[in-house]
Amino acid sequence: MLELRVLNGVHKGAILPLLEDTITIGSSETCDLAVYESGIEPIHLTLRFDGKACALVHQNGYVLDITNAAIDIGQIMLPNSPFRIGRTWFVYTDSDEAWLDENGPTPKSDIAEQGTKVPPAIAHNVKGRSRKWILASMAVLVLLFGGIMTALLPARSDELSIIEIKPSIPELDATGVMKQLSEMLEERGLKSMINVELRNEMNVAIRGRLDLTSSEVLNRMLRRFKRTFITQVRIDDQVIVTEHGLPFEVNTIVVGKTPHVVTNTQDIIFLGDEKEGYRLVDINEDRVIFDGVSRVEVAW
Repeated sequence: MLELRVLNGVHKGAILPLLEDTITIGSSETCDLAVYESGIEPIHLTLRFDGKACALVHQNGYVLDITNAAIDIGQIMLPNSPFRIGRTWFVYTDSDEAWLDENGPTPKSDIAEQGTKVPPAIAHNVKGRSRKWILASMAVLVLLFGGIMTALLPARSDELSIIEIKPSIPELDATGVMKQLSEMLEERGLKSMINVELRNEMNVAIRGRLDLTSSEVLNRMLRRFKRTFITQVRIDDQVIVTEHGLPFEVNTIVVGKTPHVVTNTQDIIFLGDEKEGYRLVDINEDRVIFDGVSRVEVAW
């Protein structure tokens, strides 16, 4: 089984098992992998994993490879090839693979800089003088630190006694629930297929049609929402899962000079037209082909 690993920083050792899904990484608690480090955007990047490889499908900040070259949207990211955002390194690999160096990979541009070293004789003298200065400096710092802590401890204790403890998980009203659901749907590429509707102050409904694969993504998203947020608002899931994969039905297929299809809602879709996230790309002798979140072929 493949997994995404964090190689360094405060989250070093974190693991996210990879399923066929989109994966969001950033400093927001709504991300699939939340990393609270400097230089990382709330939703820094989105990866799509198809069971074999990851591709970068969205980014709000730089994503760099082992050579410090930027990784572009649409680029395939191979297993065992480290990449970083900010100063935090990641890699996706088989769960049986050994971990890389605990400090993370060293970019190749940095390796050249490390090649310049001080000659041994000079280094010995520098080390001797530096050691004396370090010991003297440490002694002074210890004395200063002890005096400062003695003066500040009483005041600090008074400050701690009046600190208000806030809940770590925010509580959302109906408007907040709609906002968070909309953002999470957009991160996972489901926004065009799902409508979020406000029924009343205590009820929000989600409606639409999804194929089986996309419905599993939605279910994981809703479970993550419940783990991340506290709310008294009820989320009414009215999403319909379709067997053939389209969020609508094809009633009529017309071939000829202007090939097109007619849906169950009497919408006419010509080649190249898009409906609910699916574009009509081909009509041939025995099937109609749509391309969207997944490729769907309807036999006729």
